[in-house]
Amino acid sequence: MQSELKALQRELGITFLFVTHDQEEAMALSDRIALLRNGSLEQVASPREIYAHPATAYTAQFIGQTNLLRGELINGTAKCGALQWPAEGPNGSAIFSLRPEAIRFASDDLAPNGTARFRALLQQQFFSGASELLEVNCGGGQLLRVRIPREVRFPVNTSLSSRPRTPCASRSNHLYPRHVLAYIQNARFYPASPVGRLFLLLPYALMFAHSFWAVHDGVLVHQWNLHNYSTLFSKSLYVEVLLRTMRIAASVTLCSLLLGYPLAYYLSFMRARGKNCSTNL
Repeated sequence: MQSELKALQRELGITFLFVTHDQEEAMALSDRIALLRNGSLEQVASPREIYAHPATAYTAQFIGQTNLLRGELINGTAKCGALQWPAEGPNGSAIFSLRPEAIRFASDDLAPNGTARFRALLQQQFFSGASELLEVNCGGGQLLRVRIPREVRFPVNTSLSSRPRTPCASRSNHLYPRHVLAYIQNARFYPASPVGRLFLLLPYALMFAHSFWAVHDGVLVHQWNLHNYSTLFSKSLYVEVLLRTMRIAASVTLCSLLLGYPLAYYLSFMRARGKNCSTNL
C-alpha cells in the first residue's frame, strides 16, 4: 500500500496530506513530518532530520526508540552517568538523545573525537529478526538499549562506544503518550482551479435558483417569486416533513459524534498493529 500511495502521488503531482499514528508509515511515505503535541506543532522537518536531529526530548522519544540521557555540560564536556564526551553548548543541565543503533562494540583502537567509550553489563537480549535489541547496565542504575545486527555476536569483556546527539531543547520533561502524527507530501498547496470551483458550486446554484421558480402543470416556469417558500411554510404537512428531516439529521450527527470520538480516542492509543485490525473490522 505504501508504494502504491507514493506512485499515485507522483503520478498526480499534487500535495497529499495524511494523518497517521504509525510512525514507520510516516517515515516511509512523507517528505515532511509535522508532529503534533496537545494541539500544537512540536517539530516540522524531513523524516531524516526529525529522526537524526529531534528538536525536543518529546520528539526524540516519540519518533522511534531512543535513550534519553539527562546530564550536564561543563566547560565543553558532557557528563551523563558513566558516559563522558566532548560537546558544544552552554554550561548547565541538558538532555541528549542516543539512538540504540548509534552504540557499537568498541575496538582497542583510540576512540574518535566525540565518541564516548564505556563498559556495561548485558542484562537482556531480544531477537527481532534482522537485528537484536540488547539492554545493558552501565552502573549506577543507568540502563541503555543497544541495537546490533543479527550476525554480530556479543563478545565477552568488551567495551561499547557511542555518539550521543546534540542536546534536545526540551520544553517539558513530561513525555505524553501517542498523539496524532501528521505528515505533508511536498510542502506546496495547490488552490482549487476555476473548473473545480464551478463543478462544486454549480449544482448548489441551480438548486437555489429552482427554489424561486414556479411549476405550473408540471412545467417549470422561469419566473422569480416566493410562491414555493410561502407554500412550504403555510401547509402543516410540509412543515412537519421539514422538521422531521431536521430532527433525523441532528440525531444522526449526534450519534456519529458519540460513536466516532470515543473510537478515535481509543484507536489513537492502540499500537499500530492493533489499530489496523480494529479498523479492518
